[in-house]
Amino acid sequence: MVKLYTMGIKLKNIFKKKIIEKFKSLITKEYFLNIILSFFILINLFILIIDFLILPPLRIGEPAPKNIEAPRTIVYIDREETERLKNLLLSQFKPVYRIDQNITLENLKKLDDIFINRKEISEKSKKYLSYIPISRIEEIMNRIEVWLSDIYSKGITLESLDVKRKDFITFLKREFNLPSYFAEEISQILIKPNMDIDEKETELKKQELLKSIRPIEKLISKGDIIVKKGEIINEEKYKILDMIGLTTSFRNILKFFGILGFIILFQISQKLFFLRIVQNKDRSSFILSQLLFSFGLFLIKVFYYISSFLTPIPSIFLLFSCFLNISYSILVGMQLSILIGIINNSFFLLFQSFINLLIISYFLREIEDRSKFIKIGFYLFLSNILTIILFNFFSGEKDLQFSEIMSSIVNPFLSIIFALGLLPFLENIFRIATPLRLLELSNPNHPLLHRLFLEAPGTYYHSLIVGNLAERAAEAVSANVYLVRVASLYHDIGKIKRPQYFIENLMPGQSNPHNSLNPYISTLIIRNHPKEGAKIANVYKFPQSIIEIIEQHHGTSVISYFYHKQKELSKNSPNKDDFRYLGPKPKSKEAVIVMLADSIEAATRSLPNPNPEVIEKIVRNIITERIEDGQLELANLTLEELEKISQSYIKTLLRMRHPRIPYPQESSNFKK
Repeated sequence: MVKLYTMGIKLKNIFKKKIIEKFKSLITKEYFLNIILSFFILINLFILIIDFLILPPLRIGEPAPKNIEAPRTIVYIDREETERLKNLLLSQFKPVYRIDQNITLENLKKLDDIFINRKEISEKSKKYLSYIPISRIEEIMNRIEVWLSDIYSKGITLESLDVKRKDFITFLKREFNLPSYFAEEISQILIKPNMDIDEKETELKKQELLKSIRPIEKLISKGDIIVKKGEIINEEKYKILDMIGLTTSFRNILKFFGILGFIILFQISQKLFFLRIVQNKDRSSFILSQLLFSFGLFLIKVFYYISSFLTPIPSIFLLFSCFLNISYSILVGMQLSILIGIINNSFFLLFQSFINLLIISYFLREIEDRSKFIKIGFYLFLSNILTIILFNFFSGEKDLQFSEIMSSIVNPFLSIIFALGLLPFLENIFRIATPLRLLELSNPNHPLLHRLFLEAPGTYYHSLIVGNLAERAAEAVSANVYLVRVASLYHDIGKIKRPQYFIENLMPGQSNPHNSLNPYISTLIIRNHPKEGAKIANVYKFPQSIIEIIEQHHGTSVISYFYHKQKELSKNSPNKDDFRYLGPKPKSKEAVIVMLADSIEAATRSLPNPNPEVIEKIVRNIITERIEDGQLELANLTLEELEKISQSYIKTLLRMRHPRIPYPQESSNFKK
């Protein structure tokens, strides 16, 4: 009980660490996937521009290919004329002024300073005023005050200042016969601007003016000829065509942005579903998925100008189904079906592509070899014929042309050729473990597997048993069975570098070379075989997922035999880390399953009495040791899954290690 409690605490800590690590890796993964997504959006943008390169838009100075008529009565806003009217009215707009009464009062007070106190005026003016009787001065002051009050009430702006001063001088000369010099001098003192612009009110009035301007509308009636055939398109005609949407450029731009919007939405959904439903979430798989989607779009665009019915879009469906899971393939296949329908403006192509997708998804669930592609091509051929018949029978549209029917019939075989040609090329570049590639690697006649059989036969048979154990465990937790089976076959491939240093390859009576070696040297030889195996697998261009399992199948576990041997030889306790494998630790369910199967097979190989209790004890002890040593902390495994894996190992080992009843002949031979 104490041991189980301790194991539970350690598992809890491991899972906490896993959650933190997973969160960190998710941030990094999300960031990288977003970069890939952005890059392929740009690629798809370029693919869409092909449309403009193949079918250039109408240009100014080119002849019209035909009479271009307005398809309907259209009222459109002439924005240039509307803008010209706005500018004209704004140029005539006058700002709103406000009168400053303080300036008026200050200037009226100056009358006393000039005529009574005789300030602010020249000596000559003072002398002139001294000759005028007081009664006359009072009359002049009263008349001037009335005139100033009137003029200031109307307002004096800076622009009208000179005019007002001239009027004042004229008034003084005419009414009072004052000399020019005196009239000019007091005009400079008494006439000042008392109006400034009211910014807030001016802006409100300006906005009211702009709102009152109605857009200038122009009318083009249905059937009006805009451009005659052969007529050179000038700037005015081009603008009209562009405004009403009859130019090729305008139509293509609308189509372009519409399709681009769909593509961006589709690609974002692909990223979200990739993270949720694809088992192998590595970067290369996502890059490949985006590459195939872009290639599908490229095929749709290119065959738009050849024959839309010949577009080998089923080849993309086939490749998606081979490299990624069926659910994700259906998602992207539906998106490509929608795109082929929209781009070609054809419901028939959309419907036919969707039916092809369903057929491929159904028949490609389990694939034995590449010949199944031919069978699928035949099913697609029959499906297309049936689709054509049904569509012609039920559709109210015009019948399909003969060339379109022939293209639809040829399409499946063209698609199969495309897919078979691209599949090995993509497998080698992206190193993704497709079912077909895994089937090829599991063939006993594969050169590397045959080499393992000849150079390290004990390791070969050990790998077969590990494969059986791991395969059943993978089925129990819904892991990738094909991947686990093949990775088990090759997990110890690095041993072919020095097969004689591994005990399973020693002949009876052959001495163990480790008996004469220092435990440290033996450890260096033993722990190097995962790295050697990865190098060999790289030379043979194995899928990356298999190479990772080869590297991770021992994690950083301790090579306990040589550690304890050194412990016996040395007075001081040796450093445990010197006797560990180089790692890395397993990072997937599949890698953990192979690691545990490898250890359990080795531990149970030489059991003298393989009864159920002993086997169960060994299995559970090994799993507990790996957990306590932190070897499973990076793998996405739950306690429930670990229990299913352990039960699977126990059942498989009981079937494999059961005791045999000796035959009488065998018994007599033993006695002899």
